[in-house]
Amino acid sequence: NPFSDSVPISELSDVELFLPSQDVWFLVEGKLLTFDISRLCLVSPILSDARAAASINGVMSEGTRDNPLRMPETISYPVFRDFIFWFFRYHHKDDTKWTTGELQNIMEMAHFWQVESGQDFAADLLSARGELLPCFRMWLARKYDIASWIPSIVADLIRMPLTKFTGADIMECSNDVWAIIAKARSDYKGDLILLATSSVCRCLLSPDNPLTPSELLAHLHTLSYPKMQRDCRKDMLEYLKCNPEMFTLEQRIEAGAIAGVCRVLGFPAS
Repeated sequence: NPFSDSVPISELSDVELFLPSQDVWFLVEGKLLTFDISRLCLVSPILSDARAAASINGVMSEGTRDNPLRMPETISYPVFRDFIFWFFRYHHKDDTKWTTGELQNIMEMAHFWQVESGQDFAADLLSARGELLPCFRMWLARKYDIASWIPSIVADLIRMPLTKFTGADIMECSNDVWAIIAKARSDYKGDLILLATSSVCRCLLSPDNPLTPSELLAHLHTLSYPKMQRDCRKDMLEYLKCNPEMFTLEQRIEAGAIAGVCRVLGFPAS
């Protein structure tokens, strides 16, 4: 029973060791649950305020068996259960054993009670696994304010083939976000076409070891151009030397899209 399990003394801080026990009853989807909320109140301002509001002269008027704290209908029993299990018994379960659904439940409840450690725990594991499609990750990032996910989501959406998008994907991203992604995809495609038209540039487009503009220019000087006249070769190298930004278009398109999406969603600029 995760609601009655205790944490080893060695894992408790001095503050937690001297916390008075306070068992509170919750009603979640018709199920009554009780556990000591004293530790949880240390990391949840929402729950701490609720406990204070439910107490009259130190006596709980709400949160008893006869008058439990009622969770809103938006919080399901599995969501509540998985979060409480994580909070009190995370040391009993290896990170790899948490399912994607359980991690999403932890994230939802952690966001509801403003427990940053819970949200960070779930977000980090979900991000590391790479199981969620970018559009769904965007929906989660918007719902739970996960600004750190935006750069990788935007990068994936720009490069994701159109055939992989579904109608549900459209619903998971707002029109403002889609407008930014669509513009970036168009610019990105045009950039690739521009670069691919040059046989010289095409041989340098390595996804594994991309060259910086200075490295690219130095490399071009070492190549032979049997079908190019000497003056043309000289003009080409001079043009590239004066316009190195043409080889960083991809990064600038992506950075602009990330900044635009962050602005639309109200996140700080990355």
